[in-house]
Amino acid sequence: GVGLFVGAISSAHAVWHVMILLVFVGLSVGPVPAGANTLSQTLVADRMRGRVGGAITTLISAANVVSMGLAGLAAAAIGTRNVFLLSGILVVVSGLLALWLFRELKEPEPHRPVSVG
Repeated sequence: GVGLFVGAISSAHAVWHVMILLVFVGLSVGPVPAGANTLSQTLVADRMRGRVGGAITTLISAANVVSMGLAGLAAAAIGTRNVFLLSGILVVVSGLLALWLFRELKEPEPHRPVSVG
């Protein structure tokens, strides 16, 4: 969903079109952190959870900064509308690639809490 909505921004002709599309982007992206956090907390041992969470947050923050810089350079080179179209295509291709790469991934076994006492 999000890739299609981001790509559709490239053809928006009014600010309110962009605003409506961004609502759908937000609705599409909103569940991602909840699912990603649940998955990482399920897969990572308790003693490593803070470190892994910190590393994930750092990587996401760094990727956000780098992507903003690259988007600015790309917009100067190919135009803003083309950046939105290219971004939408990239998100769709990334999603399809992830589905293919993780097609045999089974539901993780949750870590059992250790009872003290």
